[in-house]
Amino acid sequence: MARYQAVRGTFDVLPDQMPRWHNIEGTARDLAPRFGYREIRTPLFEDADLFTRGMGVMSGLIEKELWTFKDKFGQKLALRTDATTGVIRAYQQNKLYNNNLPLKVFYLAPVFLLGKEGEQRSRQSHQFGFEAIGSDNPALDAEVIALAAAFCEELGLDDYKIKLNSLGGKDCRQEYQKKLRDYFSSNNSQLCETCKRKYKANPDWVLSCEEKSCKSLSQVAPTIYGMLTNDARANFQALREYLEEMELPVELDPRVVRDSEYYNDSVFLIEYQGKTLGFGGRYDSLVEKLGGKSTPAVGFAFALEELMEVLKEAPQEAEDPANFDFLLRPEGPESAKLLVPLLYTLRQRGISAELDYSYSNGRRRERVRGGWSYLVTLDESNAFRGTAVLKDLEENTDEKVPVQRLRNRVLHVAGVSSDEERDGSKSGRKKLRRTRRRSEDDKRDDRDNSSDDDSESGSSRSRRTRKSRRGRKSEDRDNKNQGRRDGNEPKKEEEAKSKGRDRDRDKDRDRDRDRERDRDRDRDRDRDRDRDRDRDRDKDRDRDNDRDGEKRSKASRKKKSSRDKSKDREKRPERADRNEGSGESEKDQGKALVPAFNLGGLGGGDTVVKAPARSKSGSPKPPGGTPVPASGGGSLNWSIIPDKEDS
Repeated sequence: MARYQAVRGTFDVLPDQMPRWHNIEGTARDLAPRFGYREIRTPLFEDADLFTRGMGVMSGLIEKELWTFKDKFGQKLALRTDATTGVIRAYQQNKLYNNNLPLKVFYLAPVFLLGKEGEQRSRQSHQFGFEAIGSDNPALDAEVIALAAAFCEELGLDDYKIKLNSLGGKDCRQEYQKKLRDYFSSNNSQLCETCKRKYKANPDWVLSCEEKSCKSLSQVAPTIYGMLTNDARANFQALREYLEEMELPVELDPRVVRDSEYYNDSVFLIEYQGKTLGFGGRYDSLVEKLGGKSTPAVGFAFALEELMEVLKEAPQEAEDPANFDFLLRPEGPESAKLLVPLLYTLRQRGISAELDYSYSNGRRRERVRGGWSYLVTLDESNAFRGTAVLKDLEENTDEKVPVQRLRNRVLHVAGVSSDEERDGSKSGRKKLRRTRRRSEDDKRDDRDNSSDDDSESGSSRSRRTRKSRRGRKSEDRDNKNQGRRDGNEPKKEEEAKSKGRDRDRDKDRDRDRDRERDRDRDRDRDRDRDRDRDRDRDKDRDRDNDRDGEKRSKASRKKKSSRDKSKDREKRPERADRNEGSGESEKDQGKALVPAFNLGGLGGGDTVVKAPARSKSGSPKPPGGTPVPASGGGSLNWSIIPDKEDS
């Protein structure tokens, strides 16, 4: 017997077990990014208060004892009992809430539990977990469950079961726990000693107890379903509908609870051959308990040691993770019910896809960020009739697809023939795994051949070794799969013909689209030409109108001048009437009227002289400048004095 033994509750992973361990971790790391989860790592130990605040004093983990210690500075630390609490601490400390929510991360991490004296359980175990923080959409709960189910399928555990329950919200939870306390109090004598001590503080502990007497009491204990609030009932019903659409093996079990005090609403576990492989649920209050703002979150964690026990043989190497291909964008819960199954189908086929959850909080993202190739949008009004829009983000082209044909069309665009589509059944999933394993066999043969060629290409012994290795693997693979491949030859030919017809149809559609685009461009050009011609015609008409206005203005001024002259002529007859007695003729009309003196009585006949100008005093002045006296019997008359030309 060796002098030193592994510490109680710990174990070694030996070299012949490591391939199985690596395959479990490799499957986890390949699958999680396909669902949009990125890896995170947190420290092995944290402040001990972090776990006591998060778990609660009566959660059971505290009673089973945290692995606590003090550092040389006196700070009390604890090895992590689960990775979720550390992830929430990192979420707040690093302000990851400033990123696009929900934040989706996964981890592969060891956890530690001191345990009680003599208890036969692992004191160090490993978890594969994934957390989605920042959304209360029940479709996100369905995604977490679907990821856990896909992980089991990738490992070949097809006979798994998903057990689902609801713990309700805070209000209905308190009412339900009061009812449970009353029930267990009336049956206190049938409880085990541990449950007698714990049921008053946390009656859920009795529901999860494995003692025979407690288990029989739990079978007939009251359930919470009749006490759920309207919101809790609606969310739980929506989750069940999502899982039903994805055809996952789900059954309701009111005994599915968790002794951690931060769970609420949906909780679920995966069971395989009577063993619980993992547990998860929604924990909307944990962020607030640890000092942050109230933030919804949901997660799940597998125990890798349990997986190692149930896997009898190492699974084949997983496929490489797919690139981001499809973004599905519903605009409401009805359209989401159609896109969530499509999302699950794409991921089953090894195609990376994501669902836009922003519709649940009323904020629709207009921009598409990330390396997506295609965008699928579905209006709420067209959820069960009408069309969806499939957009090629690289070519910037849109295609309207009837809702009934959306699944087949998306799979065809993704490079999956409709003849190869699976309906989500177990036989289809097994067929896909066999195909993947054959592909991985070919890859390993190529790697072996390449490695041998590079290392010992000149050695006859190396050639014999390579030939022997290739021959053995090829012979085994051919003997195993020859019948299946021979039976699939006609099918492959038909698939090739179908793909060729689809390509020709796509080319014809693209050609018609280009022609329609050219016709639209010609119509736009003709419309612009007509618009320019109308604009020139309007300018000419405005110019003619301006000219006509100038002519009318000139005519108006001329007419006004004529009226003024006519008025002057009307005034002239009055002057002529005054001179009629002097014998003026018509010829004399229009001559200048000037005052004249009649010098009668000065001798001879009357003599008319031109009136002189008047002096400043008003007396007339003779031509010489001497004033003419007004006396002498002379009279002042107005007479016509002819101009020089008339004299």
